[in-house]
Amino acid sequence: MDATTLLLVLTIVGVVLAGLGAGILLGFAAGVLPGMRRVDDGAFVGAFRAINKGVMNPLFLGPLFLPLFALGAAAIVGLSRGTATPIAAAASASDATTTPGEAVVLLFAAAALQLAGVIGVTLGANVPRNDALERDGGREPRAARAAFERPWTAWNAVRTLAAVASTVLAVIALALL
Repeated sequence: MDATTLLLVLTIVGVVLAGLGAGILLGFAAGVLPGMRRVDDGAFVGAFRAINKGVMNPLFLGPLFLPLFALGAAAIVGLSRGTATPIAAAASASDATTTPGEAVVLLFAAAALQLAGVIGVTLGANVPRNDALERDGGREPRAARAAFERPWTAWNAVRTLAAVASTVLAVIALALL
């Protein structure tokens, strides 16, 4: 497979995975969390503990963690390919072989948002709160919920926005290829 085809395939895979990840996070924020706000404290804690166990599967984790690798690999292939994008090539034929194009820059930015905004927030903010909720087995449900719900929801909003922004950048990069 030549570098141009590999770049296109990796970018398409990255766009699909990033879109799925953003959809999972947005669906959770828009559907699950509003429903969880309607239940009592004991049901909330019990349901979140069950959800935290249930999401440990490739259909959930893949779209959250794999876009980084697909988009990062696409950016590296695009950079190493030495060819810019059609836009950059039209701007200057001599620069097009040495300057990364707009698509490559957008792919790096999309990968960076996945790393910092999705994976970093998930592992640095959401998972530790999930673990704390699990460890607080003997805690009164109202106190456990009070310590968990607001910060977890805020960090989920951050990673959802990062996932959506990453997807948008990756789609624009794909359009530029």
